[in-house]
Amino acid sequence: NAPPGVYPDEAINGEDALRANSTGNYQWFYQYNTGREGLFMNLIALCFKLFGISILTLKLPAILSGTLVILGTFLLGREIFNKRIGLISSFLVAVSFWPLNFSRISFRANLLPLILVFSFYFLWRGLRTRKISDFILGGFIFGIGMHTYIAFRIAPLILAAALISLILSRQNFLKQYWKAIVAFAIFAVISAAPMFYTFYAHP
Repeated sequence: NAPPGVYPDEAINGEDALRANSTGNYQWFYQYNTGREGLFMNLIALCFKLFGISILTLKLPAILSGTLVILGTFLLGREIFNKRIGLISSFLVAVSFWPLNFSRISFRANLLPLILVFSFYFLWRGLRTRKISDFILGGFIFGIGMHTYIAFRIAPLILAAALISLILSRQNFLKQYWKAIVAFAIFAVISAAPMFYTFYAHP
């Protein structure tokens, strides 16, 4: 029962999902409500198809995203620091006000922390394992961020800051990891490409 009812932005997301299911016209970008990246609405549409139309299924993508962020925070914290830091970090995410609040509201912004935490987890795992597959997966997930929420458009600045930090702190970093960096970038562009094309076709 908390929060009560459905917020207007949630209702528009649900209407787009219903319309997409009825017409079969699933979009990369939905024009209503000042325009929104389409992934979240398409996930709502999938939940409506699988589990029926209800307030719960309208909110289900946000609920699942918020839950998976807890796991992702543990994995990232363990990868960068240690298991204890991972557990503490994920516990704090699980009980903090804002993650709990927004995990109950059907906003596409809920996908952004999920994308970032798993993208950076695979990136940092790749730095440890030196497996190209980790960088490919991290880059592909990162590119999906373009389909989530407008604030993601500044996320590459986080990558740039991390890259500068790694170059300054590790000897011969570019020499050792240039192939991995290229793989990360290529697969990020591949998964983001439909949104880039949408922006090009509908300026």
